[in-house]
Amino acid sequence: MEDRELEAHPDFAANLLEQIFCLWVEPELERRGLPVDRSSIRKALVTFSPDQAQVPVVAINEEAELIGSIRATRDIQAGEPVTEDDVAEIEGLEPANIDPNNGWIAYAVLRGQGFIQFDLRYNKERASQVLGLASEYVTAAEACLKLSPRPAVDNLYSAAELSVHAQMFGTNSTTKQHWRRAKWLDAWAELKNVPANHPTILDQLHKERAAARYGDGQLSLTPDELLSMISHVREMISFAARRTGAFDKGTLPTPRDS
Repeated sequence: MEDRELEAHPDFAANLLEQIFCLWVEPELERRGLPVDRSSIRKALVTFSPDQAQVPVVAINEEAELIGSIRATRDIQAGEPVTEDDVAEIEGLEPANIDPNNGWIAYAVLRGQGFIQFDLRYNKERASQVLGLASEYVTAAEACLKLSPRPAVDNLYSAAELSVHAQMFGTNSTTKQHWRRAKWLDAWAELKNVPANHPTILDQLHKERAAARYGDGQLSLTPDELLSMISHVREMISFAARRTGAFDKGTLPTPRDS
């Protein structure tokens, strides 16, 4: 997010920039025995590990390897050198060569204007792997739906729960207990961080699980309801992919229409 985009929210922009320097950049300059001079900082990158025991890593100026998406002032051919005069606007920043499971904040200055972008979601690679597995479970459910509805329901429940598991990874929290995942999703829905129907879908599938996995009674979902449930679970996975960053990474298998 760049300063120009934050003009409508000047307090947020100013506070964020102040935090970058006060919490990370200036203490790092002091630790290195360097002058605490903000005007000398052209680039900065702060990375945060999911391992809370590790302190943030601060890279300054040449150490901060950033990739900028720009709008150019001219037609630039592949391989041509690019200078500041060729850049009309920075449209995005992202770090190069960092652990994809880390969160980060990047800062860069171009022609005297500061730009900030951040992605504080943790475990994007781990979330991608989990959501890929969730897509496999949905595919398995779809394949056996007509002949084996009970295994289909069990697979759908696993897929829906994995979509929650992936989102918990993004907030650097996890659990092996089903009820805790459901409780987390309920709280997230109350905060309007997920669609309101997601907890309902997970709860419906959980109620069917005893009949599906252990033969404890009959399934209550009709074939049409099960077919609709496949679409709902695919939507849960797609939402989780966008929310965790797995969608941006392009690692999630493309869902088929149910």
